[in-house]
Amino acid sequence: MTAMMTFFLVMWLVNSSSKERLSQIANYFNPVKLNEHAPPAKDVAAAAPKAQDKSPAAGRPNSEVVDPKDRHVFSEEELTRNPFGVLTQLATQAEEALRIASKEQDSSAAAGQLSRDPFIAEPRLVRTAKVSAASGSQTPPVEGSDAPRSHTSANVAEAERKEPEASMAEQILKDIESFQSNLPQSFRVQVSVAGVAEGTLISLMDDTKRSMFDVGSAMPKPDTVLVMTRIGDIISKYPGKIIIRGYTDGRPFAGDRYGNWVLSSDRARMAFLMLARGKIGDGRVLSIEGYADRQPRNPDDPLAPENRRIEVLLKDSER
Repeated sequence: MTAMMTFFLVMWLVNSSSKERLSQIANYFNPVKLNEHAPPAKDVAAAAPKAQDKSPAAGRPNSEVVDPKDRHVFSEEELTRNPFGVLTQLATQAEEALRIASKEQDSSAAAGQLSRDPFIAEPRLVRTAKVSAASGSQTPPVEGSDAPRSHTSANVAEAERKEPEASMAEQILKDIESFQSNLPQSFRVQVSVAGVAEGTLISLMDDTKRSMFDVGSAMPKPDTVLVMTRIGDIISKYPGKIIIRGYTDGRPFAGDRYGNWVLSSDRARMAFLMLARGKIGDGRVLSIEGYADRQPRNPDDPLAPENRRIEVLLKDSER
């Protein structure tokens, strides 16, 4: 009798309840949630895959950081029409690349310092200890004794005065090497400075790993603009009129419209504009010359990279 009463009560509830109430009742008697219609939990929704971002910045860790390789490539027409504007933008690209390279170098140095074994002595300290042990400790001479004294400051100053003064070529090379030592290896230009009959000759050359200009073009690489501008600052401190010369290697051009004579002259002119971004004024420049491949630095190999070069001659004032 009780079972029949319960059955009729349930049937009455089913017939008299709305669909929403029936769903709530079904969920109450469904502990494993087989027909769960409630929205998922917040953490589950967050873990669900989102639609791919189709914006241009998608895929970049920071939309404001742009790879230097993705930057604008200038044309020869732009370089001819607005050379200083293009050089300024190329220098900006080089400065950003230099900042990124310096940051990566600092991170690598910090990681190496953290991984260093603290129980291993520094090589410099070990070497100093070995030298001290080999030479033996010496007691400084006692005041009033007959022991030989060390050189006084006056003697040291006199010895320094007797040393020959460095030539202008040696000093310029020292200044350029000091500047380039703070640059990544990929930024450094191969440089030689020598005294010649006309004055001091500064040669900036390509090598097997680096070219100052694009192939067959007077368009300088961004890092070349940065280095040449700094070299212009250095040269401005030394006297003498300036002659700028451009050279190519022996690779011939397929066409006759633009050959090595024009290319060497255009690169010499571009070198002048980069030096002028430093402190080299027009009044100091006597001439800008192009020699094509007629005076190779390496005559045995006309295609050698060192034949592609820019020379800056600082003439002696007496000549």
